[in-house]
Amino acid sequence: VDRGATMATLIGSPGTLQLASMILLCWCAYYGEPKKHGLLASERRDTAKAALASGWIPHDRISLGSLFYQAEALLRLSVRGYEATKMYDVLPAAKGFLAHALRRLGNHEEALRIAAEATVACREGLPSLLSESIAFAAYAEVLLATGHREKACEALRQGLPYVERRVATVAEKYQKAF
Repeated sequence: VDRGATMATLIGSPGTLQLASMILLCWCAYYGEPKKHGLLASERRDTAKAALASGWIPHDRISLGSLFYQAEALLRLSVRGYEATKMYDVLPAAKGFLAHALRRLGNHEEALRIAAEATVACREGLPSLLSESIAFAAYAEVLLATGHREKACEALRQGLPYVERRVATVAEKYQKAF
């Protein structure tokens, strides 16, 4: 990261600096923000936060980094919106994606709670337009990250019937089409 940021600064072209900023934001979102890159990332992070607040995304190379950096906030906002509007058919998948993002950010306690909520909703028969497997996968990943290997394996086993049902449905549709 250091060498890439230095090289982008030395090249100095706006496109190269934007690309470096995008990569840095993605890096910070995934691995956490190193203190030494705070100044370089702060302007781009502020752009990302402003974009989230206004709903406007700049049309340049920073957009991907901005969205990736703000993914957790956007997912949290989506989950709240789905809950408020009672869009329960997409809620388990949305919670699964949020739990996945929280786990990557190191917030295991909240990720575990949200993923567990999502899997309970699936097991209780909440209809889902999206694959329920993301809820079980996120639950298994956070269990594994917190040292609960057997529970993680059980979460994956519990999610398999949902995957099998989705695959069977898709296979049936394709058989009819051809």
